[in-house]
Amino acid sequence: MSGNEQKIPQKVLDAAHTLARANREAETEITQIFLAPAQDRVLLVEVDPTAVPNDERGAVPLYFKSAPAEGIPLPSGVVIVTPEEQKSQIPLPERWGSWEKLILIWPQEG
Repeated sequence: MSGNEQKIPQKVLDAAHTLARANREAETEITQIFLAPAQDRVLLVEVDPTAVPNDERGAVPLYFKSAPAEGIPLPSGVVIVTPEEQKSQIPLPERWGSWEKLILIWPQEG
């Protein structure tokens, strides 16, 4: 567990891993999933080479209500980027933080 990950509530981490697992099962082309640090919601950045590129203004988020029955007790947001957008560090949505603060949650290191 990274230092950044230790600052995130366990409830957020658990929901992030549940959501990431479901998204990988649905979209098998995803190569990496990052968590944007937040205390009360799950914000994922997914890298998918088959994704439609975002526009030049930045990554466009999709937001969802909590889904407790599916193991997601918190609201969530997902941004899908191409590998090229990841490399160029396309601007993330407002209040998602910077690329440097993202935490890789899939694939897990080690």
